[in-house]
Amino acid sequence: MRLYIPLFFTLFTGFLPVAANAEDWRTKNESRGNLKGLGQGYFNEFCAPCHGQNAEGVGPAGVNLTPPPADLREIAKRRKGVFPTAEIEKIIDGREVISAHGPREMPVWGRVFSAKVGGGSLGEELNAGYVAGLVEYLRSVQK
Repeated sequence: MRLYIPLFFTLFTGFLPVAANAEDWRTKNESRGNLKGLGQGYFNEFCAPCHGQNAEGVGPAGVNLTPPPADLREIAKRRKGVFPTAEIEKIIDGREVISAHGPREMPVWGRVFSAKVGGGSLGEELNAGYVAGLVEYLRSVQK
């Protein structure tokens, strides 16, 4: 069984280079367009239920949340035109508390993504890939 895990991982998630975090993963990934496409798929699966299909903050599962989910198309606008990549990575990952953001309603995606392959270094690589894709997609939808 151990021999099949890398093959399964490569076939179904794509090869993820060893990386300490999403920024390192993104730097090693050659195609930002491909990363954005992967990120859009991840967004549709994990984020759209609350943030909406177009990231506007009005997904079906988010209508009853207080505070309501953010309009993710305005991240850069709220920060004077700057998209804060490292901050968004930390928010998505969720394992580092960012007190300025108040209570956390969003799932701790870093744990969720890492657990898909049992955690450890492979889980961290998978998490870095998911986060990098999501960040690239969010960057692409800014107003």
